[in-house]
Amino acid sequence: MGTRGTSTPPGPPTSAATSASPCATTPGTGKTSTLGEAVASLLRASRTVLLPAQTNAAVDTLLRAVDGCCDARDRDGIVRAGVTVDSTLLHLTTAGYFRRRDPERIARLERLGDEIESLEEALSKHYTANLAKRLVDARPERRRIREELRQHEASLLEAAPCVAATLSKLVLARPLRERRFDAVIVDEASMVNLPYVLSAACVPVHSLCYGGDPMLQLPPICQSEKATARRWLGRNATRSRRNAVTSSSSRHPDRDAGATRR
Repeated sequence: MGTRGTSTPPGPPTSAATSASPCATTPGTGKTSTLGEAVASLLRASRTVLLPAQTNAAVDTLLRAVDGCCDARDRDGIVRAGVTVDSTLLHLTTAGYFRRRDPERIARLERLGDEIESLEEALSKHYTANLAKRLVDARPERRRIREELRQHEASLLEAAPCVAATLSKLVLARPLRERRFDAVIVDEASMVNLPYVLSAACVPVHSLCYGGDPMLQLPPICQSEKATARRWLGRNATRSRRNAVTSSSSRHPDRDAGATRR
């Protein structure tokens, strides 16, 4: 990864963005490609970048653009926090990083998972003291490896020059929430409700950019019909007065943050 994750942006230290810029375009005009080029340019200049979005799909769309614009050196500094929905980006996830850097530990973790699943199934059919002891021995080792990987992931998120994640992950992951970035670029901003807008704005950062089309793309999803809920959860960064999308099949990000975080 190198040491670029600790670079200091120009200007005085601050607890929030010193400048915020909208990038409003209509669909199909190359907004995501332009943001990808912008991120690549920032990485070439040894700047650190956070790329949050409302959904995993939106994060992955921007990340594909960034990945296509970067050379091998800068690409090695990109980390996708959380779970990607695009198999072509698996190499950028923290899991992909650990699989490359520590394949033996990952292989051991996978074997333990298979063993525990097999033992649990066997014990559900027929109990023996030997199977029970093997299960008791395997579970702590799996917990230990998982905790070690979580600690390594936190260190990785603190040092990577470029991190892409959902806004739910940003809110819940302290290494991202408290880290200082040179730039934060929020894509598909029309879908981002005001609490998440404020969350992105509170990241210690020099420049903040919101990209999207507030008029023609999807607004935030809000199930509630209550005025207070729709005032905060049904409007995006442009404070659009359009009605938010309501759907009985849609999940509220605060009620089920795991839907976009994992």
